[in-house]
Amino acid sequence: MRTSASGWVRTIWQLANHLGLDASGLFDRAGLDATQLNNPVYRYPQDNITLLWGMLVEATGNPGLGLEFGPHVSAATFNAIGYAMQSSATLREALEQAMRYQQWLSEATRVSLCTRGEQVQLCIENEGDQVVARVQSVEATLSAIYHFSRWVSPFSAVAPSVSIAHVPTVPLDRYESCFGGRVEVNAPVTALIFPADILAKPLPGYDPVMRQHHLAFVDEHARQSLQPTSETVRTLLATLLPVGEASMEQVARRMNCSTKTLQRRLQAENATFTSISEAFSFDLACRFLRQAHLDLTDVSLRCGYADYSAFTKAFRRWAGKTPKAWRSAYLSAN
Repeated sequence: MRTSASGWVRTIWQLANHLGLDASGLFDRAGLDATQLNNPVYRYPQDNITLLWGMLVEATGNPGLGLEFGPHVSAATFNAIGYAMQSSATLREALEQAMRYQQWLSEATRVSLCTRGEQVQLCIENEGDQVVARVQSVEATLSAIYHFSRWVSPFSAVAPSVSIAHVPTVPLDRYESCFGGRVEVNAPVTALIFPADILAKPLPGYDPVMRQHHLAFVDEHARQSLQPTSETVRTLLATLLPVGEASMEQVARRMNCSTKTLQRRLQAENATFTSISEAFSFDLACRFLRQAHLDLTDVSLRCGYADYSAFTKAFRRWAGKTPKAWRSAYLSAN
């Protein structure tokens, strides 16, 4: 189950109140516990948040409601990471901090930075969970990052251009009014496009001591509120191993952290990437070897080994025998 941090949901509550809606009643109907809005480690199920957005649109008759989310955003919207962003050296560093902890902010949202010449493109995707995310959630994220960037950086008075990949919810002039600049619809990605020099300029609120203090706080609360890092690594390995992309660097990139950070988090759980990867690979290999119809080379490929001899060597290290011998022993016993 994917979840989002309390600060984000608290800002939706504030938006609902601003619109004169019965926020308490809407939260109850959506199955969201409003008593936990100020609990920094509480997590709200993404599907319930999706349901809430639908109720808000129905109550207001305004499909562009997500665009109105941004003006209600503050550092607290992003929980403790918002304060770390506010005290970062540059806007780029602030955005990178948000991406580093994006799983803590929302397990359903993916944000990435891509430099293209003299521009930096910040792409946004909302994957939802069991229920497909509503477009209002995507537009709320777009609006939130836009307004937060303008709030922490006086240099962002130069409005970024915006691209929208989904079908627009309102006429184009509403988007242009919201973002103060050019908006491209039917684009390949939903993104804010900043001039690279704007992201590189120092922020007036830069405070390295406070930044470090807030990041330490975030690390602590992220550990309390999210699933163990080792479980996240196992989940990613299930996706990456079959396509041969299960290196520590690739897993860390999916988790939006450095390999050093990943090692540190695993160490805190008395685990290592190597031990998790090998245990997972061995378990996966055994599951496939139990399926007699699978060719040994096919098993090797499914476990992420293009070279069967490398797979055999690794399996012998894990089990003390070759995959063929292990399968023979298993089939004889069963």
